Amino acid sequence: MNTTIDRFTEQLSDSLEEVEDLAKSLKDTQSPTQKTQPKIQSKLDEAEALRQAKKLEHLADNAEDYATHVIVVAKAMLEEAKAATSVAINTRLDAEAASGNAER
Repeated sequence: MNTTIDRFTEQLSDSLEEVEDLAKSLKDTQSPTQKTQPKIQSKLDEAEALRQAKKLEHLADNAEDYATHVIVVAKAMLEEAKAATSVAINTRLDAEAASGNAER
């Protein structure tokens, strides 16, 4: 019976050694993957930062274009306001002149 137990123990020990060797092998296999993961993540982060920068650049360009158009419209409205004021003043003067002539 001792022989049977000894053989079983020996086989169990051999099996455990094989499992340990396999585990070490798997650990070594995963190591390159674990080494490249930070590099990949870094490249992804760089790409995201570049995409975000391009997006912000595009938004800034659009905002500048909009501001330029608003300034052009504001200038046109100012010129229109000047013309309307001039017409109003001239019309008021004509109205006062007509009232003055009618009273005489």
